[in-house]
Amino acid sequence: MPKYGEVETKLNVAAILREEKKLKEKIEEEEKKMRELQVNLRDDSEYQNWQKDIKDKDKYEELENQQRKKIEM
Repeated sequence: MPKYGEVETKLNVAAILREEKKLKEKIEEEEKKMRELQVNLRDDSEYQNWQKDIKDKDKYEELENQQRKKIEM
């Protein structure tokens, strides 16, 4: 394939407006993502504590059931 040098293209008003619209849409999309991140960011320590409590409770119940079975045998 032959190599061509850089070609200078002139942009007309319509092309400039299209590029501007694409840029604005991209900026709006990024802003929307940032807003969603800000809304969804929370301190999950409460959830982590709840999850740990549930796991501890389940483990305790399992041990209790094992002991009950041993006693019944």
